[in-house]
Amino acid sequence: MAQFKKLDHVVIATTDLADALKKWEHTVGLTEDKTLDHPRGAGFLAASLPIGDSFLELVQPDGATGRFAEQVAER
Repeated sequence: MAQFKKLDHVVIATTDLADALKKWEHTVGLTEDKTLDHPRGAGFLAASLPIGDSFLELVQPDGATGRFAEQVAER
């Protein structure tokens, strides 16, 4: 069995980034770190919520079409 020493981040896909941010802040008190850069043209919008040395990353497709949008719609 693998033994892990650190978790860098966890990614959660959402269809409504603003709503997901509100829910995470209201439910567990996590707030967005707006200083982090995200890749442009990647097919998604992202928000990072720091948790100690790790972070939770919420991602939303940036349009109705494209590979990432199709994956989110399937799930």
